[in-house]
Amino acid sequence: SNPWIAGIGNLYTTEYFEECKRRMNSGGLMVQWFHLYEMNDDLFKMVVRTFQSSFEYVSIWEPLSKDVIMIGSNQPLVLDIDRMQADIAMKSVKEDLQRINIPDIATLLSLEMLSPGSVLRYVGVGDLNTEDHPRLEYGAPKAFFIGAGVSELVRFDERLRCDSVNNQLKKRMENKLLTDEELRNIGFFHTERQTSNFRFGYAVLDELQKKYQKDIQLLKRLAKTAELLNLSEQALSYYKKLAELEPTNPDVLEKYAWLKYSMERNHTTMLTLIDTKESEDLLHKSISLASDTVDRYHLRLADLYYGTQRYTKAADQYTRIIQIHNKYEGDLNIRNDAIFLQLARCLNQMGENDRAIGYAMQAVNINPKNEEAKDLVYELWTKRMNKAKSK
Repeated sequence: SNPWIAGIGNLYTTEYFEECKRRMNSGGLMVQWFHLYEMNDDLFKMVVRTFQSSFEYVSIWEPLSKDVIMIGSNQPLVLDIDRMQADIAMKSVKEDLQRINIPDIATLLSLEMLSPGSVLRYVGVGDLNTEDHPRLEYGAPKAFFIGAGVSELVRFDERLRCDSVNNQLKKRMENKLLTDEELRNIGFFHTERQTSNFRFGYAVLDELQKKYQKDIQLLKRLAKTAELLNLSEQALSYYKKLAELEPTNPDVLEKYAWLKYSMERNHTTMLTLIDTKESEDLLHKSISLASDTVDRYHLRLADLYYGTQRYTKAADQYTRIIQIHNKYEGDLNIRNDAIFLQLARCLNQMGENDRAIGYAMQAVNINPKNEEAKDLVYELWTKRMNKAKSK
């Protein structure tokens, strides 16, 4: 039912919604899906405004990132929590909800973005989509082509505001009906890639962590989410705690070491020095703990050495990655052509141009589309030819 398909706009007109309203029983609900991708703010507001013109009480829910569900009714939405608890305990309902990672009512209620009052403020006054003025029919293809998306809605998302009053989850919190387990479930649900309301999920878990400071799974999720939100300082603090709690976990040590080095590197200039000893030691420890079989730890160390102009040490690490790839299954995100190219760059910096050309050509053989490797081959070959001519 994407509205940029010819004829689908009829499903979002006042005439259609009025027909639905006439068929509703007392206490009935009208539930309508819509999307935020391939759309723009004005068109989305018009769709919600048209829906709201037929149903006095409208709330907007976010089941997935970029998808919304509008729920309309003619009376205020009053939840029967006891009945919901009974329903969610039914085997078929429970299995359905588990399939989409919703373990409890609190997590379900956390999908509500806008309660009726916020919907009214969000849509404001404007055009409606009608049969005789099918604005959506002709506007949706333009929005699809431009691909700007809906961005204003997030400013009205009650989960990210402190002035929410009618949000169902907020009511439960104010009545002290939310348990720590429910808060944890909400936080983990909203920091998953598919649902990805990272700001909300992160805020919930960050607050919960103050109470459970040694919960390793909680810290790992917070560290990962903080990185995704570009909260580098917070991510580093979580990884530091994890490194203290799991001093023999090579993945944790590697992540902490690399983030520490990356942040320090971003704050250095040509006139300042960077102390990488702790990061180096942690990466060496990761290599040792993994019995020298993991390519990623060597890559981090190699890139650290390369970034601090220690090309001989970097070359040794890139060489070790090639050796590991010949014996073990490596990280699929680490491309062999990229490793050969970096090794060639190190050798070039070390003045070993002949060897550098050889490795750069191997990078091109592995991946003929590697333009950087081609450029390096050309640069080194030209340098060699000019040197020969000068003799």
